[in-house]
Amino acid sequence: MAQLSRRGSPPRPGGHRTPAPGTAGPRRADRLRRWARRLLAWWTPAPGRPAWGRGLRLATAMIVPLAAGVIAGHPTTGLLVGVGAFVVASTDTGGLYRARAATMTAATLGVTAAYFLGAATASPRWLSVLLFVTVLTGSALIAAAGPGVALVSTMVTIAFVIGAFLPSSLAADAGAALALLAGGGWALGLSLAGWLFDALVAAGQPPRAAARPGRPAGDARGRAAIRAVRQPSPAVLRGAVRLAVAGGIALAVAAVFDPAHGAWLVSSTVLVLKPNVGGTLSTAAQRAAATVLGAVIAAGIVWMTSDQAALIALSFAAAALAMAVMPLSYSLGMLIITPLSILLTVVLTGSGWLVAVSRAENILIGVAIAVAASCLLFPVYAREREGRAGRPDEPTTSPD
Repeated sequence: MAQLSRRGSPPRPGGHRTPAPGTAGPRRADRLRRWARRLLAWWTPAPGRPAWGRGLRLATAMIVPLAAGVIAGHPTTGLLVGVGAFVVASTDTGGLYRARAATMTAATLGVTAAYFLGAATASPRWLSVLLFVTVLTGSALIAAAGPGVALVSTMVTIAFVIGAFLPSSLAADAGAALALLAGGGWALGLSLAGWLFDALVAAGQPPRAAARPGRPAGDARGRAAIRAVRQPSPAVLRGAVRLAVAGGIALAVAAVFDPAHGAWLVSSTVLVLKPNVGGTLSTAAQRAAATVLGAVIAAGIVWMTSDQAALIALSFAAAALAMAVMPLSYSLGMLIITPLSILLTVVLTGSGWLVAVSRAENILIGVAIAVAASCLLFPVYAREREGRAGRPDEPTTSPD
């Protein structure tokens, strides 16, 4: 006589048991409740105050140059200065002014060089794909030095993507690179404006006693970072390969699917891919949902008005709000970033509301490539982090 299981019918030939009568419904309800709680958590900001100062600084860095360019009759130049400023300002995570200046200077030079390289090698496309894979691999290995370096390396790869898909001649590429360089300087000035204020305040106070000289506390961390880059672990190497393959495929697909907006597709792949499958799936689901909802909102805005002044004002508000709430809720931040990207595209090109559809399509394809790469290339299902070359596990933002 077949042995009865404690709950349900006897085991089937394959070893599977049917649920006990009356248990399938509660289990399904439990799963639905767990998913509902997860969805609610995505859209619920974490405890804390929005980073209004950072949001206003990043919005000023991007939108002020754009507005000046539109007024002067050079909207493309204005947008490039703004994008360069936004990318560089995103690498400012606080700390000592000297360290902030060094990080942002390195980001400015790296972003400018990567953009020029991407633009100069955009054709033939196979060469662009090959170079992008190389840039991704090197960027991923360097990112093992720590979160700060990882953030800079991520922005450098995004700059390469922007250059690869912004149509222009070689002469214009050089001018655009200079515009990005100017944007980095603008961002550096905004971020370090507090240094002058602090210096003025300190000038009116009595001098403090000199600190006792000692061994810098960062020496050990610096040596560890250099060692991590020079001797990458197997996990870092696997993460670099995963990222390079996914990025190369995304760039090749974007060149065929939608060259005009290919940067959206490629950047979404690079930013969604995380060290493990769980992190990638979570980020992918949040980015996909926020993109679709944000595209609907942006399409409605563009359908109601095409006035440049109104769109620029809305872009400033969106940039400030998105970067202020992003540390508290990735989903809410991306929900606001999506209309920002679409409105900036409309201001630059005069496109209609259908550009929102293109944005959603490109992002969803890029997300799908990231998920496929995470599940098929050295998949990591455990909770422990197997480094995507030391990059932070948290979602990363960009002006894509």
